[in-house]
Amino acid sequence: MNIIQSKASFIQFTLDPDTAWTRIDMIVGENFRTLGDSFQLNTTPLTDATLVPFSNFQIVDQKTLILDVAVNTSLSRYQIDLTKHKAGLAVAQFIEAYNAGAPKIKTAFSDSIKIETDKQFFKFQIEDISYDDTNIENKKWLIISRNKYGVYVQIKEPLIAQRRYEQVKSVELRGHLLKVACAGEDLWNETASETPPLPYTWKLNVQPEFAEIVTTLLTICIEQLNK
Repeated sequence: MNIIQSKASFIQFTLDPDTAWTRIDMIVGENFRTLGDSFQLNTTPLTDATLVPFSNFQIVDQKTLILDVAVNTSLSRYQIDLTKHKAGLAVAQFIEAYNAGAPKIKTAFSDSIKIETDKQFFKFQIEDISYDDTNIENKKWLIISRNKYGVYVQIKEPLIAQRRYEQVKSVELRGHLLKVACAGEDLWNETASETPPLPYTWKLNVQPEFAEIVTTLLTICIEQLNK
């Protein structure tokens, strides 16, 4: 048996309830993606996805995720260290619960979400895909990112030009309300008489079965911002 070891130092969560391509994509040391009613291991994450069923899924001492994958006659055991990121255990437990309960992704919930986080930096993007239009003017999204260059917030509302701020007073999550208070000028607004930005609120529209993992990951990102 081949032993493949990895560390969950980088976490990614993608929830896409779009009618054309419903999926959840997770990176927690390895790449997992939903296919039908279960997660499978994506063995080729850098190219077109190759999804392979796994067995013997175990979370050992809340520290290590173990699973077995058979490809043709070759059996590999994956051992993923979950201790390198605060979200590692939560993501592994979500995959376990999803495969046990097999909730179907419902397209009635309109928030498409992508969250990326390591120990220092993060980025999360929420887009309201109920605005089904290829015209960017009719889109709605919120992006908050912290990287080595600083922090920025991008806000896009239908029929309103995208705004970008690089001064953030606070970000907080209360229930399903995500509140962002920015400062300074909108860097993409050339109007000299711009009024100061008001606090911006996004009401999350996420399927109840996925609300806990989404709020857990958002909370971890907000904690990173407030350090």
